[in-house]
Amino acid sequence: MIDENLCFGSAFAHRLIMLQEDYMSIIMDNITYADIKEQIWKDCGYILIYRELNLKKPFVYPTTHKNGLLKIQFELEGYSSYRPVKESDSNLPIEIRAGQFNLFYMPYVQGDLHYTVDRRCIDLMLPLDFLSTLELACPLIRERFEQAVSQGKGFKLFEQAQPVPFKVRECLKEIIGNTMPVSLSRSYFRVKVREIILLVLLHYYEMNSGQHCQPPEVRGAEKASVIKHWILKHLHEPIDIDLLCKQFNSNPTTLNRIFKQHFNSSVKKFICQQRMEWALQALQSGTYNIKEVAGYCRYEHPHHFTHAFKKHFGKTPRDMKPS
Repeated sequence: MIDENLCFGSAFAHRLIMLQEDYMSIIMDNITYADIKEQIWKDCGYILIYRELNLKKPFVYPTTHKNGLLKIQFELEGYSSYRPVKESDSNLPIEIRAGQFNLFYMPYVQGDLHYTVDRRCIDLMLPLDFLSTLELACPLIRERFEQAVSQGKGFKLFEQAQPVPFKVRECLKEIIGNTMPVSLSRSYFRVKVREIILLVLLHYYEMNSGQHCQPPEVRGAEKASVIKHWILKHLHEPIDIDLLCKQFNSNPTTLNRIFKQHFNSSVKKFICQQRMEWALQALQSGTYNIKEVAGYCRYEHPHHFTHAFKKHFGKTPRDMKPS
């Protein structure tokens, strides 16, 4: 039973804990459809679940949750789709593909969960007052979010799921691989959860600031340097010539001319070169496996990455890993 004297956020956090336990038991009940491996962390209304599902066959599960749902879902591998029985402002469709994420809130859930391939995913459940608790101003997000909650409507941070930023992936990996003693783990988890949320919100602000204002006009070597810095900052995200043209108010011919003049390379070749150089360092460090490096370099299939890597360096990724 929920204590009515609790603030709305705390009560909602309590409901989320109950909801997540219900959700996990639902998946566990479908053991005939999937083998499941999971790790769970809980603290101060936040719940992080790392889950691997190896499907024996695709399945659809009807689900209903009257208490609502607020979470960030990271689909590291696989595919996830929620389709409402009846789509409305309070019951939104959610689709997240491999390597993507989204933050969303729904005051009511009634629909079907569609699982079609093996999944490796992370769910970060949030209390409703997470912006206030973390003392985050975030006016662009806060106004939208609080308006949706007050009107009993659903909320998606991004209209379409976005690629998981590299720094967020690193942070998630650190939590999963944490081997700290129990006495320190709780504080560590709290810090890392805050870091993940801040990185997600920063990603939103960077995307929206790019939509509403153009970068200052620069030319020649200065423009080449600005574009190079931007590419290196977003190296693990989808980048193509059209995106760069939109970002820097230019056209393909001009950008390729700038890169040929200053880097003796086309834009596409430059991006590929930078990703391969990063891949080499990552493999030699022993921190990442080949599949992870391929994903960070925007290759959907590791064997395509292996072919490109060998063409670039004359050796396979496996040859570069420490013995």
